[in-house]
Amino acid sequence: MTEAKKSMFLSIIYAVIILSVYFFNLPLWIALVILAIIIAFELFLAIKKGDKFKMSINAVTLGLIILAAIMLQKETET
Repeated sequence: MTEAKKSMFLSIIYAVIILSVYFFNLPLWIALVILAIIIAFELFLAIKKGDKFKMSINAVTLGLIILAAIMLQKETET
């Protein structure tokens, strides 16, 4: 799969997840889990390719998603 097709495919997946949260009341933690799995897969592919820029971007994004999940969990407990 070319890089452009892969980017378009991932953009469609991201859009479907976001629209599902808003229109179909998909729980936010499920959306975060799906996004984390996708980003982890992208991080694995970047490590395999040796692309340091994508590795750093994906690692930061994955960290932010994990932080968001933790904060969401703390908010629902109170």
